[in-house]
Amino acid sequence: MFRSLRPALAFVGLLLALTASSAEPPAEKLPRCRLDSTSASVVKATLLSVADAYVGDNRPRLFNTVEVNPRKPLVNPNTMAVYIISDAAVGSTNAQGCATAPPEDGEKLDEFSVAQVCIALPNDRPEIRCSAQAVKIFSGSASSAAKESSGLLYVLAHEVAHLYQRRAGEYAGRIEVLDLKQNREQKIKIMREACDPPSTRFETEADGMALMVLTRTLPISPYRNLVLSERGSMLWHVDHLNMVAQQWQAVSVQRVAGLQPRSHDAFIQTEWPAPPGAAERNAQQFVCDVLLRDQGQIFYPVSAKSHPPIEQRVRRIAEGLQPIADALPEADGQRPFEAVASLQEQVSPILNLMYRETGIYLESVHKAVCTRFNSDDPTTGCSSR
Repeated sequence: MFRSLRPALAFVGLLLALTASSAEPPAEKLPRCRLDSTSASVVKATLLSVADAYVGDNRPRLFNTVEVNPRKPLVNPNTMAVYIISDAAVGSTNAQGCATAPPEDGEKLDEFSVAQVCIALPNDRPEIRCSAQAVKIFSGSASSAAKESSGLLYVLAHEVAHLYQRRAGEYAGRIEVLDLKQNREQKIKIMREACDPPSTRFETEADGMALMVLTRTLPISPYRNLVLSERGSMLWHVDHLNMVAQQWQAVSVQRVAGLQPRSHDAFIQTEWPAPPGAAERNAQQFVCDVLLRDQGQIFYPVSAKSHPPIEQRVRRIAEGLQPIADALPEADGQRPFEAVASLQEQVSPILNLMYRETGIYLESVHKAVCTRFNSDDPTTGCSSR
């Protein structure tokens, strides 16, 4: 079994949460000073690749051209409008809506900010709005020039899927904080409500559509990593997607709470695959801690509400790309980097297994937690304190 890799996989639930497009200010109201065009060419190229992939999957083309931060109202109905917006906190803008200071952790963002990664708005004309900071993270360019990447490809493919569905959607962070000072009945009520999610059908469908885009697009330029073999390049993309998701999780939590909490140990896997019965034992410990402790707080990733959590998304991506990787050559990387390619080809399959096993483990923990909270006596088996 693999042990002591907790930091690499201690990610918690990033979910895609629905939002009503009517809540977003109209495009003509967006302050020009808040539009960031440094990643415009990369976003445009990525969306055109997404459009081609969907057409290749026998879907109608939603747009032929892409305009990033357009200065004038668009006339062509087949043009996608994309706005990349810099964040600003409420009360930290001038009369024109320009930011006078960068937002601090935990500050509420203003109406023009994109609080999450990207928002799909299925209006008469297709429109997507993205956080400038999120684009840098998902393109793997937080400290360098933006480039086309599997992370940005997945996010934008998912948003275009929402446009096909004619549904609004955004990328959101979901981690809950439970105050242990509440009485037992209140805590049970909160947890039972968290265990009663609505359907995730539309999000699961959008995930499948985005995965299709990955399978069609990642094996070819500019996504094919020439340093690695074709097989290694495909598996490397799974590692990249997991890495940028974790980076965004850290940013997202700080935006909401001004801190970076650590989830309860029950949700942090330390052995791959998990030993038999580990999910049930750890779920019991979580429930006991919630109900028997009366001081402090507990942080925990919620189970799926209207959207699957990121660990399930990474698991499905890993499962979807593994068969493609297995069918690709593994000895065609560039010779000057042969040692690097060889090491990566040994490590990535192990990580790929861990991503899949993590998704299975966390799904089992959530199921066991909810079973206990919905039972007549959730504290069965807990030691008295």
